[in-house]
Amino acid sequence: VEMLGNVVGSRAVRYINVPMERLKELAIAQMQTGETVWFGSDVGQLSNRKAGILATDVYDFESSMDIQLTQDKAGRLDYSESLMTHAMVLTGV
Repeated sequence: VEMLGNVVGSRAVRYINVPMERLKELAIAQMQTGETVWFGSDVGQLSNRKAGILATDVYDFESSMDIQLTQDKAGRLDYSESLMTHAMVLTGV
């Protein structure tokens, strides 16, 4: 992401690859200490901005290109197939 990690003196951006249930547990635990949770996700490939659609099945890449997409999340991060395109803050439980 072009402007990600460009603030001098800020913490480095780190990616974690954990199951959603574990992410939920960690986020709740952090918010229970009074700290907010900032996170980013990759929603760019699952949206059609012009049509205003954000859905996991907005495009059928496998059928339209006759290919099987088999990379797991770790592989997609390693090869920049998946990038943070949307940031959010969780503020309470």
